[in-house]
Amino acid sequence: MSHHDEDLLRELLEPRESGFIETSQDFEHWAARLGSAFPFSLNRIRWEKVPQHLVLEPASRLPGEEKAPGEYYRRCAPRIAAFAKACFQQAGIPLRQGAVWIGDSVDVVLHLTNDTFLQWCHVMLSYPQHSYLIPKDVAWCLNYTFEDETFFGVRPTPTRGASVVAGRPR
Repeated sequence: MSHHDEDLLRELLEPRESGFIETSQDFEHWAARLGSAFPFSLNRIRWEKVPQHLVLEPASRLPGEEKAPGEYYRRCAPRIAAFAKACFQQAGIPLRQGAVWIGDSVDVVLHLTNDTFLQWCHVMLSYPQHSYLIPKDVAWCLNYTFEDETFFGVRPTPTRGASVVAGRPR
């Protein structure tokens, strides 16, 4: 387990002990599922290939936040949570829906609900990485990037229920 994993788990101790967040070590499984559902290139989703995706541009950093990045994430978390909540509402996604959170600089996988993510995103997004919140069927993705952009989109292909061969609908 990396120091990022240990720090993340320590910061999320309260919701883990309360049963709101469960963890697993199946990062490769979820990364592969995400990679087969969305177009990827160079370790990130190619959002320009996802029709009708939404984007929240990063907020400007205030003086001192470069040296104290945690302050930036705490300040921006309500804005990101509001964007995510609006995306969920617009797409008809329940806040109590189960989801999976992965980040490309941690090995631990978090299993939680969308509303738990909204409450604790200030912790999950404070690690410099590309991170992804997806439902178990990978029908949509909320992506927070290393560059502090936030994207939301619905899986472009395959269509729900279609069989897949080599990542393409049959």
